[in-house]
Amino acid sequence: MMTAYRFFGFATILVALSSPIRCQTQKIHEQKIFNAEDLKVERPVEIPKQVLMLLAKDDLVSSATEDTEYSAGLPHKEWFAASLVSRDKSEEKLYLILGKGPLLGSHVTTFWLVGHDNRTSEPAVLFCAAADQLIIGKMDESGYPKLTVVVMTQNSVIDTVLHYVAGKYIPEYPKK
Repeated sequence: MMTAYRFFGFATILVALSSPIRCQTQKIHEQKIFNAEDLKVERPVEIPKQVLMLLAKDDLVSSATEDTEYSAGLPHKEWFAASLVSRDKSEEKLYLILGKGPLLGSHVTTFWLVGHDNRTSEPAVLFCAAADQLIIGKMDESGYPKLTVVVMTQNSVIDTVLHYVAGKYIPEYPKK
């Protein structure tokens, strides 16, 4: 009878010790689709002050800041929703930022993808566009994710796939 108790105790300790290791190796699910319609961010993160300062230089953001008589020089944090996006084979995380409030259009919002400038290690806007939807795709050779920008008009839906080349996102054209 004592052997069964020892076995159970040993098994309990083994499970308890292995659980943190198993949890650490699981990849965290990242949101891949962002919509202007609902502005839902599954795992919102706070935007660092340096990134807010960078966004304040954007024409749309600076205009909204002037219109609201906000004197602090930085836009309201409530004007944004942010999520982290992984890079391939890199510890660096990118900030995907959605405009809210006065930054919304009639059916679109502005999306910014902010990373680091490789020369200065300062935050840099890698991509910015007004769209109905942004889809984070698979990683390309650069280690950055491909992006699909979706714009809906009254008569059509336009999908543009972009990939990262030489410090910026550019449209991807079909290979010949």
